[in-house]
Amino acid sequence: MERGIRFPRTQEKASGGRPACCPFCGFGRVRINGRCRRRLIDPRVSEAVLVRYRCGGCGHSWRVYPEGVNRNTPQSKCQQVVSATLYLLGLSYDKASVFLEALGCEVVVSDELDSYKPAAEAAGVEHQLSLAHWRKAVSRRLKKIEGYEGEKQLLQEALKQLDPVARRRLRGRHRRFAKAPPPAKGERQSPAYAMRMLTLDCLENG
Repeated sequence: MERGIRFPRTQEKASGGRPACCPFCGFGRVRINGRCRRRLIDPRVSEAVLVRYRCGGCGHSWRVYPEGVNRNTPQSKCQQVVSATLYLLGLSYDKASVFLEALGCEVVVSDELDSYKPAAEAAGVEHQLSLAHWRKAVSRRLKKIEGYEGEKQLLQEALKQLDPVARRRLRGRHRRFAKAPPPAKGERQSPAYAMRMLTLDCLENG
């Protein structure tokens, strides 16, 4: 089955012209209150022009962003989709960086599922986890936990299969650490609590 990926368009300037009225009070006299340029991380567009408007009635001011430009990050929506696509295909950080540098942009590869879900939604693709990235992330977390060498080995063996038998083993590992208390404010989490949270993540995302 073929699946298409939609890459959002990025514009240098906002289209549509001056707003007909204030979005806050509805007053019909709006004037331009300044322009600024924002550097973008995008495969094609390096900068975008943002326009600030001011209402002649209530005095509110606001910015209008060009299509594809995000408010709180220099990464365009197109760039986020490209990064998410490479991640979902299982490319390593180094290979993804080489590919994106050839396009003149950057990529941030994360092992935290929540960080790429918004971009995956923008791409119109399912939130399918790359097992290679996920297993590497679990291995790195295990190395940071002191002790429990036998339990860590059993956990890694279970993650190789991810079948019903392996999931029962994961539940058994989690039950052992389920009562480990969370750390008090300002303290580091105990190895037992770290194992509790890691086995929970494995059950939820495996």
